Amino acid sequence: MGGVVNVLDVPTVVLGGHLADLGAALADRVQSGLAERVLASRWVPPVVLVGSSDISPAATGAAYVPLEGLLADPGSVLARGRAAAY
Repeated sequence: MGGVVNVLDVPTVVLGGHLADLGAALADRVQSGLAERVLASRWVPPVVLVGSSDISPAATGAAYVPLEGLLADPGSVLARGRAAAY
């Protein structure tokens, strides 16, 4: 995992899916392991968070993409719908 963090240069690792169930037990060990292996950890220590145990977070996130406009401004979306109906 340290190699992936080094290559992608991400400051935060989220233990999700099946790992979230073990997250509380793993988070400290993963964080200390990353601190030893991540080249930039001296300046920006990696943060390990425990996410949800939802096994399909990407699909859940993708489902929200078409709804972003509606959630951001429901009035304009509804107004466009009414205008299209006439």
